[in-house]
Amino acid sequence: MLTPATMPLTPASADASPTTASLHGLDGVNFFLAGVLAGFGPYVAVYLADQKWTQEKIGFVLSASALAGLLSQVPGGEPIRLGAAVGGRAKTCSAAGPPNRA
Repeated sequence: MLTPATMPLTPASADASPTTASLHGLDGVNFFLAGVLAGFGPYVAVYLADQKWTQEKIGFVLSASALAGLLSQVPGGEPIRLGAAVGGRAKTCSAAGPPNRA
């Protein structure tokens, strides 16, 4: 009897690897995201200091924004890991096999 514990897990396409174009796109996203996150801090710090915020509150805001940037990247990696295409089509891997396209 097959149970979830004894069922072999085989992906829909075991030999699928990311294309060079998708890897270059991911490199571009990482490059521009790093630029945005690096450029965000100094401008916000100057603006908040001009608004009479304390250094403690400014540091908290910048730390919170860095944490939010980090946490927002984690779920974004899942579609990339699964091989989501730019056109909206996604390949998925599951224990049940490929999705039903009825």
